[in-house]
Order: sequence, then C-alpha cells, then structure tokens
Amino acid sequence: MIKRLIDCIEIKRDKNYNIEITNIKFTEEFISKSSKDYIEYLYEILQNNNIGFIYKEAITKQELKKLQEDYFIFSNTKISNGEYDNATLTI
Repeated sequence: MIKRLIDCIEIKRDKNYNIEITNIKFTEEFISKSSKDYIEYLYEILQNNNIGFIYKEAITKQELKKLQEDYFIFSNTKISNGEYDNATLTI
C-alpha cells in the first residue's frame, strides 16, 4: 500500500544504522484526493488487499481497551513518541 502512495523516499543512515528521512515525494494518486476521499480510498485498499493486513471496521476506545486485555497492540503514536523500549520493538 505504501508503495502506491509514495513515489520516492530519500534517507540518510549514520554509522549506528540510525535512519533519517530527508525527503518524501508522494504520488499523484495520494496528493490528488481530499481528506474524505483519501480515507475512503484507504478503506477500499485495506478491504481489498492481499498484503497481510485485514481491516474489519473502525473501533471505539472502549473496544480497543477490551482487545488490549487479550492482545498486545502496537500504536503508531506510541512508536513515534518513543513509548516502547527496544525489547518490545524487536519482538
């Protein structure tokens, strides 16, 4: 899915293999849609994908908390805020 939306990514890597994204160029497919169109478009891609992600439906915060009782759930927000330790991220 990312491949369809990103045309080019420029990265820098230091001697410790840390990666910094220096530039991203999105495809016309990505930038030509309004926010609402883009969300509907992503929903359609997720519904019809064959890449290992299964999107069933949007859930509420209460439903998420219930799922967290039985499953470990990664959060993109927590990852970007550095809230996971390295051991968790290398599961």
